[in-house]
Amino acid sequence: MTVTAVIFDVGGVLAHPGAGQFSEEFFGSHLANGDHPWHRLERGELTLAQAMPMLDLPPGPPRPPLPYTLDEDYLELAEQLAEAGVKLALCTNTPRESAPLWQALYPWADLFDVIIRSCDIGARKPDVRLVRTALEQLGTDPRETLFVDDLPANCESARTLGVTVVDGGGPEGITRIRTLTGVAADAPRRAIGYRGPRRPPVHSRGDQLLVDVMFAPEHNDDPYPLLRELRETSPLHQLSGSPVWYATRYQDCRQVLRHPDFLKNTEYMAVDFVTGEAVPPPPASLTLPLAFIDPPEHTPVRQLMNSGFTRRRLDDWRPWLHRLATGIVGKALSEAGPIDVVEAISYPLAMQVICDLVGVPANTRNDFRSLMRDASVIFEPALPPQRTYDAITAIMTMTEYLTDLGDTEEGLLRDLLHKARAAGDVSDEDVIANITFLFFAGFETVAHLLSITMFLMATHPDQYALLTASPQLAASAAQECHRFHSPVRTNARVAGRDLDLAGTPIPAGNAVVTLLGAANRDPAAFPDPDRFDITRHGPVPLTFGTGIHYCLGAQLAPLEATVLLDSLIAAGVRQITPRQADWKHAIVLRGFDTLELDFT
Repeated sequence: MTVTAVIFDVGGVLAHPGAGQFSEEFFGSHLANGDHPWHRLERGELTLAQAMPMLDLPPGPPRPPLPYTLDEDYLELAEQLAEAGVKLALCTNTPRESAPLWQALYPWADLFDVIIRSCDIGARKPDVRLVRTALEQLGTDPRETLFVDDLPANCESARTLGVTVVDGGGPEGITRIRTLTGVAADAPRRAIGYRGPRRPPVHSRGDQLLVDVMFAPEHNDDPYPLLRELRETSPLHQLSGSPVWYATRYQDCRQVLRHPDFLKNTEYMAVDFVTGEAVPPPPASLTLPLAFIDPPEHTPVRQLMNSGFTRRRLDDWRPWLHRLATGIVGKALSEAGPIDVVEAISYPLAMQVICDLVGVPANTRNDFRSLMRDASVIFEPALPPQRTYDAITAIMTMTEYLTDLGDTEEGLLRDLLHKARAAGDVSDEDVIANITFLFFAGFETVAHLLSITMFLMATHPDQYALLTASPQLAASAAQECHRFHSPVRTNARVAGRDLDLAGTPIPAGNAVVTLLGAANRDPAAFPDPDRFDITRHGPVPLTFGTGIHYCLGAQLAPLEATVLLDSLIAAGVRQITPRQADWKHAIVLRGFDTLELDFT
């Protein structure tokens, strides 16, 4: 026989799901196609949010699904088949919102001519419609086509269409395919250049600008010319025709962040704001922090959490913050040569502040930094499955730790738990969820802001000289630092109904991403925006958001940067010289991997 096409299943052949706590009862039988909620998910009849209450969830707190792993032997074979001119198709059962668990592993569309997902056509294997659709789109004769799957029921169904079936559950399948196609083990492979975060297709100059800002490492140091061009040419840009819009102007971004119908959590499917793909919602039993809920649930929790960050409290914390900053700066300056301030100053100060503030005992802090850094990755879109799993696991580990800590230690956690119990309208779980979020979100953002502050003082010696001559400008300097290089690059909302933004209709369920780096350099809000000026007056930058979701630490983070500047001046530092600056490659949180400075 002549083989002109091969149709592959994904799960169990090209990628292997992690063994987890879920059973046949959870997923439904692999041997049938019925009305089980998971089968309905795979046919696209339900959203995951609708299906979860119907599924037999394992007992205990929700756990993230273990990540898929690629089968490199089968992928090598597929790349060799493609190079040999064989047409390739994927044909897989997948719920729309779970597809990223395998789609994020590999650039499938760069290798496969056809991708058939059950959720897109309303049928799941063993229904023959999936294989029939693949054959139609490939345009190949069934007698010249192989079907590769690891489940006998699917193979038996496909055999009725006249294709040759191969059991793809192990190495014997690879040998069989090589025999049938004549593609040898040492045959050349099609070059698949990029494995990493999924990039959206580019259909316009605006798409290209966004993709370059988000993914091109050569723009890490200075993405602002690209953002300026986007703001000038397509200020509210729909990326690649997906249900995701990017706002770049200050007033547009401010409206999105403040409008009551631009929501954090809606009945619509959540989407990845780079790929536009549907992504799983959080489990229904998981307590969400303020950043992901809306009124009326948001209101009592926000009132409680605000009580921990009053102006009076911030003023009371200032001497304590000065003592911490002075000690950490003094220790760092005692070392000879250039100092990597990320490791010597930024992370230690951010870490000690948040742990002291919350009430984490000193002898249990060693593992917190790695947990917080893993957890903060959850903000990044288009993540590989393993990083998503690590981030969610870190968040759960921190949540469990803080739950066990409870009100046993003096600090913000104990204070808020006592207030919540006295008021009776906010649960312990709400307090724990928000303190956990404050930990990993605030820690990484503050650490980045501290490094950015020192970097800008080093790269603008005239402004640092002005500051040393007028130390009262420290707070103004801290604000200008997070305007000039925002440590938070994006924020997002979903349209809860059909809305209008700057004359552009935004359909219900579409996401709008605010590009804060662009908004904070909008000349309509900040004259001469690319000039770093610590005496600048004007509107508050959108770095920490605005409206009801204004960041809880929006006053604390600049205060830490302010006391850091005060401490450097008090230590006699009159000049900061940059030696090496390596920006972190990330889409949402902007900061440094390494920042080496000389202090004299």
